[in-house]
Amino acid sequence: MTYNDVAGYVRSNRNHEGMVIGLGSNGLNGLKFGDFVLGSFNERGEFPIGFVVQVRKGCGAFGSDVVILREHNEVLSSHSNQAFWKLPDDQVEMIRPHFEYLPEIELEENPDIMYSIAGEREYSGFLVIEDDHEEIATCSMAITITEDK
Repeated sequence: MTYNDVAGYVRSNRNHEGMVIGLGSNGLNGLKFGDFVLGSFNERGEFPIGFVVQVRKGCGAFGSDVVILREHNEVLSSHSNQAFWKLPDDQVEMIRPHFEYLPEIELEENPDIMYSIAGEREYSGFLVIEDDHEEIATCSMAITITEDK
């Protein structure tokens, strides 16, 4: 199976009980470095799949957490104001072979778990609680009021 086949299966068979962060969940719910997750619809029009490398509490859009993922194409991506579902073991077994850069390699090459977002605000550790809580990710929201006729 190709990555797109497996990713399509994972996206259509989301583990609804496995929500670990976002949309009213209470914190990380056992999420740890290297856990594979499925993210909710993002600004690129995708449901990202990757393993978690860092979580920054409360500094994302609207006070949400920022989650940094390593995706299958080795790209690091940051996400805020999103929900994430931890993949069950059977889905992890399906998706892992499509990742050349795996959590154990990430830790070997980056033992301090040091990351920056857009080249700024570099922090180490899996869970980062920033003292100043400056919002990293911003987004706008618009509401349209219509009248029924």
